[in-house]
Amino acid sequence: MFFSRFRKRAKKTETVEKNEIVESTKSGFKVGDYVLVKDGLKLENGEFTDNWAGKIVELYDDENVVNITFDAITLNHISDDYLVNCDETGGDHYSYNFYAKELTKIKRRDTKATYKAAAKAYDLRFAALTDDPVTWEEQMQEKWFGMFAETPFFEQLTDHQKENADFAIEVFTHYYFNYMDKGLMECTPYDAEEMCTDILARKVSAERDFYEALGPIIGAFFEFLSAEGYFEPKDAREIKEHLLSIENKIIEASEDPSNWGMAKSFMMQGQSEGYDMSSQEDLDAFMRKQQLGTLRRLQQEHEQEQQFQEVSNGLRFASKPYVNQDPYKDFKRNTKVSVRYQGGKVKEHVSFKRVEKDLRSGKCELI
Repeated sequence: MFFSRFRKRAKKTETVEKNEIVESTKSGFKVGDYVLVKDGLKLENGEFTDNWAGKIVELYDDENVVNITFDAITLNHISDDYLVNCDETGGDHYSYNFYAKELTKIKRRDTKATYKAAAKAYDLRFAALTDDPVTWEEQMQEKWFGMFAETPFFEQLTDHQKENADFAIEVFTHYYFNYMDKGLMECTPYDAEEMCTDILARKVSAERDFYEALGPIIGAFFEFLSAEGYFEPKDAREIKEHLLSIENKIIEASEDPSNWGMAKSFMMQGQSEGYDMSSQEDLDAFMRKQQLGTLRRLQQEHEQEQQFQEVSNGLRFASKPYVNQDPYKDFKRNTKVSVRYQGGKVKEHVSFKRVEKDLRSGKCELI
């Protein structure tokens, strides 16, 4: 069997009967279960599974596919060739998709402490092989909410907080990785405060009720990380208690225009002018209005510039036409580059493909 790792769902290469799917999805597998992978399954780089196991983080019932993250024993056993192949194909080197029928439910083979140590060693090995320091935290970012939503920590939230939880965790972890110079597992109460009252207040365009829910959501999320073994319980409690103590400060920071970045200022201006910025139609209309105003200003500036191009003999020279060239056209996907983000964070000698989106959106610059 061969799986495509370019998307979350596995690409099926053999027929699975409908009754087989129904039976497998009702076999007792759920998010959080630990499973052993059948030996001898062929991987994308030509290797075969051998004593692989891990924790289920996603289930795709329509395709009878299970996504697992590897346990400590598997991380220590995975070959260098496999890691290099993941880097070259853009694959997630921390998880893999399997059919449910290829898995057997088992008891956990490692401990939280041995997993944490194995994950750190795995990160270092991946970085040494690829010059690309993508951490296990970044790999887990997309999976954490699905795991969190299955726990009592999520259930303790109000209905309104639950509705905002997915987005809150997504933006908190995304901006943390881009702006903080340390891993999420090193976060302190004051790092969490900076994220909520500075970075998110400056970057995220959201209504007041989102920021009212933000502190309790992130506090519960860190409790979940503690239960998973990523955080000391005492440290998680301190973060939660601190965020709950500054709920009013978070709201005030989010409503202070002096804190807003360019994108948020754009969205908030549209709202203040009566546009529904959650509606694509209104968003497009406001954007056209802004673009029209910009074009008019540019036209005026162009006309003024041409007046200064008139020479003594009365001739007027037109400006050379603007040629729009891609500044990154000579970069290949695996070209090594160094960049600096707006918050000062520096990434050195990383593959261009890893930072291309951020470069093109202006989040960082080449150094």
